[in-house]
Amino acid sequence: MRLRPLPKNSEQGWTPYVWLIYLGFVIMYPALGGASVLQWVLTLAGVAVFLVLYFTAHWLHDRRIWWCIAGILLLGMAFAPVNPGAQVIADGHIHIYATLRGRAVAGVQGLLGARIFCQRLEAELVAISGAYLTADDIPEARRGRPAQIHFEGGECRIAAL
Repeated sequence: MRLRPLPKNSEQGWTPYVWLIYLGFVIMYPALGGASVLQWVLTLAGVAVFLVLYFTAHWLHDRRIWWCIAGILLLGMAFAPVNPGAQVIADGHIHIYATLRGRAVAGVQGLLGARIFCQRLEAELVAISGAYLTADDIPEARRGRPAQIHFEGGECRIAAL
């Protein structure tokens, strides 16, 4: 008996394998960021669990497939706090109910009243309607704390939440 990642008569052909190219971004973060051994172990374990769930889902039918989808969702939620490469772009407000890392851009269509809300500010870049602050511009007193970013006087301002 030969183990196969996909069912033999799958109508999807090679497409499920092509989607796995995005795993490169998951591996890229620890590779470029000088990650510790623990971060590498956790990343590789997460990828292994994802692959098992991903290929198992191709074999399941009906409601049982939802268990794999839920597992992948939980895995994404578990690894979300360590994803500094995340990027959120919105026409209006942005609400981050966790740590804001990466980049957040609100009011991209010019809404001057757009705001960014987060439970913990550790962003690489925040912007509203073209005005932006980089990580170096964020005051130390606001870093790592709940915050709201708004547009005032032609620039981004950070206030406590």
